[in-house]
This record gives sequence, C-alpha cells and structure tokens, in this order.
Amino acid sequence: MKLLLLIPLFFLQSANVVTLTVKVKGVPNEQGNVMVGVYNEADNFSHPTKVYKSKIVKAKKGEVSLTISFEKGEKVALALYHDENANKVLDKNMFGVPTEVYGFSNDARGTFSAPSFEEAEIVMDANKAVEVTLQ
Repeated sequence: MKLLLLIPLFFLQSANVVTLTVKVKGVPNEQGNVMVGVYNEADNFSHPTKVYKSKIVKAKKGEVSLTISFEKGEKVALALYHDENANKVLDKNMFGVPTEVYGFSNDARGTFSAPSFEEAEIVMDANKAVEVTLQ
C-alpha cells in the first residue's frame, strides 16, 4: 500500500525536471576535456569557483554533446572551454587573454570580458537543445 502512495509523488517530481542538451562545436582536437560551468546567478556568472553545476566531457575533435537536468523554470547560463592540457583551468597568456578556446550559451561574446548573464541566459521552461561554438 505504501508503494502505491509513492508512485504519484515520483511522477510529480519528474514532471518538474527538464533536460538541456548541449552540442559543443569547434573542439580543435581530442586532447583534454571540454569543461562546462552552469551558472544560475548573474553575480556569479563566469566566476570559476562559483558554478551552480558543472560537467566534464572527454574532448573529441569537432564536437561533443552532453545533457544536464534542471528544475522547470530555472534560468541558467553556460560558460565552456576546451581544457586541452587537462589542468582544470582556462589558460591565459601574460596579458590575461585566454589561450584555450571557449564559448558561452547563445554564442554570446563580450568585447574585453565575458558577456553578461542576460546575454547567455537560457530559460529552462521545457526540454531544450542548444549549440555552443568554441572560439
């Protein structure tokens, strides 16, 4: 009898979960990993230690795909990079310019810094599929 009471609760919870499928294009080679940081607050966006969720995918030349689950209605933004040397850091030159390819959701680009959270924002109101091109 208790099991029957839990079944409706399971379906109620899964109805509030949506999936984001991300196709990452522009991976230059098979070395290292593609690092994905998911942010849910504008103040934390693109800060390497303030991610909401993260995912690491083995690099594959050309493109890789991944999925991430969210609660329905969440607003998120993605920051990704090809961690070619697998040191879990976006490497930069002495002027602070990234030396590994990177990208953001909506293919948003900032001029001299990361784009705003709003430019990269994805509203997870349903299952979605997006493409991000690393540059």
